Amino acid sequence: VRNLMVGPIVEEIVFRGCFSPVLLSAGISKAKVIFLSPWFFGLAHLHHIFEGMRQGKSFVAAIVPVLFQLTYTSCFGFFAGFIFLRTGSIKSAVICHSFCNFMGFPDFSFAAAAGDPRKSGTFSAIHHFSKVIWASYAVGIVMFAFLLFPITEVDCLESHLWKFQH
Repeated sequence: VRNLMVGPIVEEIVFRGCFSPVLLSAGISKAKVIFLSPWFFGLAHLHHIFEGMRQGKSFVAAIVPVLFQLTYTSCFGFFAGFIFLRTGSIKSAVICHSFCNFMGFPDFSFAAAAGDPRKSGTFSAIHHFSKVIWASYAVGIVMFAFLLFPITEVDCLESHLWKFQH
């Protein structure tokens, strides 16, 4: 419930629904709004470094996973910010966020070479399908790039945010 409903709803209302209109009203361009708001979200998660250090981790051991999380959540945040501004609907950003949380980070374990199944971490049962999986990822990325603007067509959705002029 937390990851699929409460988190996406609260985070999108705060980091998209509140930040984006204020930044637009301040005269900041749509592109800058799309690329700035995810960093606010990332900064809100820096406390995880201190939690890791309290658990006895070194600074480096505590910061590496946080930087990794900051990277992929910022990439998602760019997308969610674009979707919110493009559609003018917080619901569309919440749905994307929930779907992203449901799917999780892509599993690249298939890329590991097939090995001895008795040795942990060295065996991938689907390794022999890795070319097909990589091709599927590539096709998905290309389709995403080509369809992003047509499926978020502003005129159909009447987004006041995307059309906002300061």
